[in-house]
Amino acid sequence: MKLPHEAENDRKGLYNDKFVVRIIDEINAYKTASKKSWDEIATLCGIPKGTLSSLANKTYAGKVLDKCHEVENWLRSQREGEKIRGDVKSFTGYIQTPSSHNFWSLLSFAQLVPDITVIATSSGLGKTETIEEYKRTNPNVWLITGEPYKNTVNKVLDQILVALNMKDVFSKDPSEDIKNRLRGTSGLLIVDEAQNYTTEQLDQIRVYYDQCGIGIVFAGNHQVSSKLTGGGVANFATLKSRVGMKLSQKDLKKGDAEALISGYGITEPALRKQLIAVSKKPGALRTMRKTLIAATLVARGANEELTSDHISHVYSQIDTGEGGGRV
Repeated sequence: MKLPHEAENDRKGLYNDKFVVRIIDEINAYKTASKKSWDEIATLCGIPKGTLSSLANKTYAGKVLDKCHEVENWLRSQREGEKIRGDVKSFTGYIQTPSSHNFWSLLSFAQLVPDITVIATSSGLGKTETIEEYKRTNPNVWLITGEPYKNTVNKVLDQILVALNMKDVFSKDPSEDIKNRLRGTSGLLIVDEAQNYTTEQLDQIRVYYDQCGIGIVFAGNHQVSSKLTGGGVANFATLKSRVGMKLSQKDLKKGDAEALISGYGITEPALRKQLIAVSKKPGALRTMRKTLIAATLVARGANEELTSDHISHVYSQIDTGEGGGRV
């Protein structure tokens, strides 16, 4: 059994090991470059904060080599992830399509008038991407998203408070605080996945249009329209009578897929034709984009140019509800 001073000397010697020195240098360099705290890095890599920080400061008294191997594996996965994220980044960002132009127009109309408008579409037409870009580029635009089971008025008030950066404000009457915040802003409250809200929640949201002079957009699938009209049910009257412009769209518009494909830099006619075929499958533009991203990653991983075979192979693995298939 080693005496304490002998163990201490062994540990100090270990911190001079080339591998250990390299890993400590790398984790410290990552922290500096990422501007992340040890708490944040610990959450990402699954190693306790105290262990990481003491290892980086060469004071960790545990199994130094073992921890360095854990850190090395995590740093390697980070580098691989960064490469993949870099490849995927070329397929992110807002690209205007004929459909998104129409969605944008309705969002702008609702804010400027102001009014209550409805956007009801099938999935994969670019509605949510347009909403997010509109919010990013316009002042006083707030977004909440409906979720199943969050079906009380208090839940929607919580969501609005978060959207307004007011969640930490203690209040006996949060709705009054919301009204005071919204008045005079000429703002727009966008309610995405609105089909997931109850009648009472939707009516509570309507109050802010009536009393605060802001625009409201209810967006979601085709259940949104029927939910707002209520099929003749009396307690929907206050909502139905206030809805102005409505946009209902089931399929892509001509030029939607082409605009996105051009925006992604795909010029090869055969690939464009193939991707347009994918866009006509369930999931529309969303499925097309997923297919293109995955096919591109497969091709780059094999150091090959993107081909029709890559797209066909990837699409055959995607579950669109039609059992995959080839294009």
